[in-house]
Amino acid sequence: MDKKSYITIGKLSEKSGVSTDTIRYYEKLGVLGKPERAANGYRVYGKEALRILLFVRRAKIMNFTLEEIKELLTMSEDDHPSVCGDILIMVESKIGVFKQKIEDTKIALVSLERFAKDCPGGQVPTKHCPFINYLGNGEDL
Repeated sequence: MDKKSYITIGKLSEKSGVSTDTIRYYEKLGVLGKPERAANGYRVYGKEALRILLFVRRAKIMNFTLEEIKELLTMSEDDHPSVCGDILIMVESKIGVFKQKIEDTKIALVSLERFAKDCPGGQVPTKHCPFINYLGNGEDL
């Protein structure tokens, strides 16, 4: 094993921005392959591990689940028969999810602004708070 081409889990964590616990978790789930071991028994990782962790971080930002990320990683292998159209289906699905979240967020924002505007504030008991009543009972203003 060429020592210069391998790094420890701590260094991998530092370079990738992924905690050591998360790296171990990804290993356990099979997202990240089993690392080699140095003579002292410590985990050591090559450049591929860093590439995978950065891939995972970017995919998670786009709201892909770990299962989806595992699938994307498999699809990205040179010998995998998938095509770009397969990836496009997954991407378009995420676009739909994000658009729905944006709509839901807009509705929530309008509701919160309305509750903030209509809140009596002050020393009014919370049992008369329109927001609490809405959350607890579905009562509208």
